Amino acid sequence: MTRETVQDRSQSCVYLGEYTGETVNCPTCRGNVREKVRKCGVFGECTVGKRVEMRPCCATCDKYESQDMRTVTWTYGVTTVPERIDGLLDQTLDSLRAAGFDQPRLFIDGASHVTAEAAAARFGLEVTTRNLQIRAYGNWILALYELFIREPVMNRYAIFQDDILVYKNLRQYLDRCPFPEKWYWNLYTVRQNQSLAGRDGRPDKGWYASNQCGRGALGLVFDRKGVVELLKHQHMVERPMDSSERKFQNLDGAVSESMKKSGYTEYVHSPSLVQHVGTVSAIGNKHRSSQYAEAPEWRGPEFDALDLLKEQQDVRTAAGATVGGADGS
Repeated sequence: MTRETVQDRSQSCVYLGEYTGETVNCPTCRGNVREKVRKCGVFGECTVGKRVEMRPCCATCDKYESQDMRTVTWTYGVTTVPERIDGLLDQTLDSLRAAGFDQPRLFIDGASHVTAEAAAARFGLEVTTRNLQIRAYGNWILALYELFIREPVMNRYAIFQDDILVYKNLRQYLDRCPFPEKWYWNLYTVRQNQSLAGRDGRPDKGWYASNQCGRGALGLVFDRKGVVELLKHQHMVERPMDSSERKFQNLDGAVSESMKKSGYTEYVHSPSLVQHVGTVSAIGNKHRSSQYAEAPEWRGPEFDALDLLKEQQDVRTAAGATVGGADGS
């Protein structure tokens, strides 16, 4: 096997992470050759072309999997309002960019076309605007429908709100997580759901079933079938007919109720993959006084989500079986 072939193989491994900054001397190479040490989702660290100092190596690793065989396609957007464009939205987009979600479509509720064009130029993103405000529920459900209409054959559909932080390389981590049928992900784990980790057969880390009450819609992820089920569900379709203010709010509860009735289960993650920032939502709710304000288990915006793979591998190794891994089994 030539060195070029080894390199091509290593670049496409789904578990291969970023360069750690460390190099190790290659004792069998001519001259002063040093191999870069990379992060590995299975072993924690590895080298690419040569096995050095007992580290696993992509060239001979039996855990190697081709990225081409596990390509996960995404479409995603961010819902916002004009008041956030010069504030929290900037921070949210920077965080999403570091996470691998660098090209969201912006859905701006209540913005003029001039404001929308300025936002598109400023952020370099595609923008959809509701020239007359339609409120939070309307903007969110239309955003999901538009994502589906524009890209009807994606594997993952995600909508983020404009007042969040996420981990670096989150998208790469999510690409490595199985997505069983009848699941959808809530990337934001509130205190009530965090308290369920490690209880009633749930794992301490990784994915597990929430309390199914629908707490927080800061980052929701669906597969294609889930999107179709949600968009066609009677509860979602008839929600604008509600005579109360609920038709504009309680988006998380509406999604949860519809998905439950369709036989889907909401899964959350420990630690939370999204953190909530800001004090007042786009619909006027004061989050800091709410019991759902912040995720209690949050590693900070500089945390690398790929490190979660190593943590879960350590758990499986210690238990001698698959327990609480990325698949939540």
